[in-house]
Amino acid sequence: MKKLALILLAGATLLLAGSAADARRGDRDDWSNYGGYGWITLYSAPYFQGHSVTLYGPTPHLNRYGFDDRAQSIRARGSWTLCSDDNYGGDCVTVYGQVEDLREYNMKRRASSVMPGNR
Repeated sequence: MKKLALILLAGATLLLAGSAADARRGDRDDWSNYGGYGWITLYSAPYFQGHSVTLYGPTPHLNRYGFDDRAQSIRARGSWTLCSDDNYGGDCVTVYGQVEDLREYNMKRRASSVMPGNR
């Protein structure tokens, strides 16, 4: 019984630690309430498969998270702009909700920066 309680406590601690790390992703100085932006999760494969990264604010360089030109699908709360170059340059598209395959936006494996809202 004590072993089970320790395992559950350890699992809960790891879950909370992982959530705190995700909450800081995105290149933003003020993390109070995540800037009120919502979030975006990028996936390395279509249909929300593969590796993923969740961001909560403007991110001008996805390479910092190992996701430059890797995203193939997204899930988002709020609208987000994905751009093909760093610092929100190049071709940009605005997405929201779920996009199973970024090919429909001509952005599959092209996003290098993301920011909340419309551009």
